[in-house]
Amino acid sequence: MSETGKNIVLGFQELRKFCRQLSLLLRTADGLMAEAGWNPIPRSSVFGNASRAVEYPDWWLPGDFSRFYKHGAHKHLLAYVGAIVNDHPTDPGGVVVSEPLLSAGWLDYGLGNESNAWENYFCRAHVWWKDQIVYGKLHTSEHPQAIGLPPYVLKVASLAYPLDDIQTAAALKEKVVTQLLDEINKAH
Repeated sequence: MSETGKNIVLGFQELRKFCRQLSLLLRTADGLMAEAGWNPIPRSSVFGNASRAVEYPDWWLPGDFSRFYKHGAHKHLLAYVGAIVNDHPTDPGGVVVSEPLLSAGWLDYGLGNESNAWENYFCRAHVWWKDQIVYGKLHTSEHPQAIGLPPYVLKVASLAYPLDDIQTAAALKEKVVTQLLDEINKAH
């Protein structure tokens, strides 16, 4: 086997290892969110917006992995935790992802509306504020269409950290989930 062939096999082995680690992180987020009454959307996939078509190779690999959560007392909100690992064809304005991020936030569909319409790529909202990224700082927008979200989303809020900063369940809880839930409680 050539060196190139060996490197391709090793690269895919590393991708699988990364996916296993990310799975553990997202399942830990599921548990932490469930402790506060936020449950994962049933049968939701971890990534979306992928293609199997030969003419769309840029869509073969996901650029993000996410989990979305609902809460009975906040039917108009959809919370999320996601990892943004690469640029994606859906990113508006030529966003360039320079490092993997763990993002968390929520989408507000308006009181009286249920949060039933969503796409996996909504977890990318944080990178769409490309000039405003400050790690650990919540960003909100009352005009989510300006950053590429559909008109049924009335407000979006998001925070992010470099994925490397979230190495343990304790860091995930302290930096991401607790902050996310505190911010939701302050806003609603």
